[in-house]
Order: sequence, then structure tokens, then C-alpha cells
Amino acid sequence: MKIRQTVGFILILSWLLAWSTMTQAALYVEGYVGGNTSNLGGSPTVIGGWRLGTWFVPEGALGFHYPNWMKYFGFYTDISISQLSSNRSAQEGTGYVATWGFLPVLRLGFVKDDEVPFGRFQPYLGVGPAVFLVRFNNFSGSEVAPALMLDGGVRYMLNKRFSLDLFLRYRYARPNIAYQLFSGGAGLAYHF
Repeated sequence: MKIRQTVGFILILSWLLAWSTMTQAALYVEGYVGGNTSNLGGSPTVIGGWRLGTWFVPEGALGFHYPNWMKYFGFYTDISISQLSSNRSAQEGTGYVATWGFLPVLRLGFVKDDEVPFGRFQPYLGVGPAVFLVRFNNFSGSEVAPALMLDGGVRYMLNKRFSLDLFLRYRYARPNIAYQLFSGGAGLAYHF
């Protein structure tokens, strides 16, 4: 129950942040699902989450107008949750992991046209800090720890409002043992 309250609180805070900034054109919200595995030797699990992001386009975002060279940069916050399992003898069992990441992002644009001037095909790379919350049976350490999060992917703009996203993710945290989580996912985004 405590993990649901924490995730709910994080979602509400993120929604309030999103609501206060959704008046500009370069924002997007995305939902995604995928697979997750870890260094704990358990079976693969499903990961799900959502992102709220912005690109620093010359037309303006978040109430500012940026120089043209900043169109390659952006920022997003990402909340994900997945099951976690381990077959290690000292840490055998199951649990849940929630991650709240804050990632600056670099992107490139290819296949430019009139509808999507930056490009329909947009590979990107993001790296940044995250808050790692783990709920695991037989867990004897801290439940919350700082983490490193690395995302790499490709976004395809279907039109100027919708895009598909395929990505790979690596997360590293050490609340009491080293967690290395590897994820892949697909998402659908709406661009404001």
C-alpha cells in the first residue's frame, strides 16, 4: 500500500508541474510499456510508465524563446514501475521498483518535411539522475536511493501531434546491493 501512495504522490506532483506549463507548443506527454530485466537473475517482467517532456525549440517552450541551436536539446521527467524478481540465494523473492528520472536529452532530426520541419525520424540520448524506490520481500536496506538513468531511443513523428517511441533504458542504484536494470519499451506521445 505504501508504494501506491508514494507513486500516487509523485504522479500528482508531476501532473501539477505539467498543468502549469502546458501552454506552449514544444511539450509532450507519453505513455509506454515494455520489458525489464536485472542483474538479480530473476525472470523478465513488464515495465510501464509515462513521460512529460519539452524541447527547447526557437518558437518557444515553457514561456521562453530559445536560440536555434537549442532545438537539439530537451528535458523530460519519467516515472516508471515494474515488478522485480531475484533467484539469488541471499536475495530470493519478488517485489516492485518505481523510478522517477530527470533527464536532459540530446536529439537529431532526419527526414524533414513541411509538417515536421525538425524531422520525422528523431534518435535521442538522455542521461540523468533518478530516485529509485524498491519494495522487495526479504529486503533489509534502504527503500529509496539515488540512481543513474540512461535512455537511448528513436522517436518517429506520425504527424505534428503524435509520435511513436522505441527506447532502451539502463538504471543503476545501490540501496544495499547493486541493482542494474535493463529495459526496453514502446510508447505513444501526444505533442502540445
